[in-house]
Amino acid sequence: MAGSKSPRPDGMPAKFFQHYWDIMGDTLTKVIAKLLALRLKKLLPNVILDSQSPFVPNRLITNNTLLAYEAHHLIKHRKQGNQGLMSIKLDMLKAYDRIEWAFLKGNALPTELLIMMYVELVTYSLLINGEQVGYIQPSGELIQGDPLSSYLFIICTEGLIALLKGAISRGELNGIKGLQPLSHLMFADDTLLLGQATIPEAQVIRDTLSRYELWSGQLENVQKSMILFSPNVPMHTRNEIFRVFGMPQVSTHGKYQDFQPTLVLPRRKFSTPS
Repeated sequence: MAGSKSPRPDGMPAKFFQHYWDIMGDTLTKVIAKLLALRLKKLLPNVILDSQSPFVPNRLITNNTLLAYEAHHLIKHRKQGNQGLMSIKLDMLKAYDRIEWAFLKGNALPTELLIMMYVELVTYSLLINGEQVGYIQPSGELIQGDPLSSYLFIICTEGLIALLKGAISRGELNGIKGLQPLSHLMFADDTLLLGQATIPEAQVIRDTLSRYELWSGQLENVQKSMILFSPNVPMHTRNEIFRVFGMPQVSTHGKYQDFQPTLVLPRRKFSTPS
């Protein structure tokens, strides 16, 4: 950029920014990131499906939490019948750090060019014997705590949702039957998968996760992920599903961020309208 070119009204010449970039560069970068985040935030309700609540305007994360508790209540009380149920609490290893930029570019955002210019500013250098050596340009990573990163991350997880919905539309996944089939709920970087406790369905979920990990750079944290079965699932079926996922079996997924739902029931019974 030519330093002496005429600036726009109320602007400063490029030479000013070039000369004082060491002083003001970090502040300007943060301002640009905040502006991009505010613009992207307005688009989220249009591009993020209802199964994701965190960071989306006019949605509460407690909505998904209540659905999760309701699903677990159904699973824990399914003691009879031939069809067992399962839920998988999926934890990704260093979720923000492993997002591939090539995967992020494929989301076709209106401000993709500006966003990628900001994201790809990241460089690293090494200290060898106290001396700074070279620069390393990473091929992926979202910085946790950055105003843009949370929004970009949930946009990337839409890729996993699209794969799951594709499997449902083909009849390969059934989810938990209710008023509407429930197959997945998203909690920022945690995911809850729900379905029938069968070997074919477990294998479809495993293949879907493998495809998502290959494309996005994400990696499942098997030690922190866990699976819950309904009481009517036979032991041999549990063992087969364990071989598919390799994650520990638990009796409950616990509380999400210390949230414990409290339901206040009315004392009087109301008749439903005819």
